[in-house]
Amino acid sequence: MSYKYGTLSKSLTVMAATAFVLAIAGCASSVAEPEEQRAEVALPTSASTPSIAPKAGESAISTDHVCGQVTAIGTMEGNTAAGYAAGALSVGQFVAQMDMVATGYEHVLVNDSEVGDLVTDSVIFLKTAQASPIGARFDHESAEWQDATSAIAAACHAAGSSITMLADFGG
Repeated sequence: MSYKYGTLSKSLTVMAATAFVLAIAGCASSVAEPEEQRAEVALPTSASTPSIAPKAGESAISTDHVCGQVTAIGTMEGNTAAGYAAGALSVGQFVAQMDMVATGYEHVLVNDSEVGDLVTDSVIFLKTAQASPIGARFDHESAEWQDATSAIAAACHAAGSSITMLADFGG
């Protein structure tokens, strides 16, 4: 099976943009003023994450919704890794896509559930993770990241939802 690099690159870019938009879709309705920069940054913990109550006319964020967001981001991660392994992505493209995966996780809308807590824990990991050997914000092959994403998938499955990666690189 043959494919053109330009088409593949465009497809990966479209998938990445779609996953990112899905991940931050709920953030568009609230605009906050930038906070002052501080020397110390307090990282969120699953215990300190406020419960998000829906506004009038909105529905609560379901665990299925959280798992769906993780599916979109996991799909982007899987296709990015496969594209890089196949030589279709440069190091710079791979790093940019993996950095977008980290940003996507940081913007997942979570609920007050085990899945929500695990996603929040993965965000804490991403904010403190060592960069990958080639410069991405985190090493997607590290045992810690694999454990974090496996725990999210297991919690989604236990809650009656699932994580399905739609990774079928190259056709």
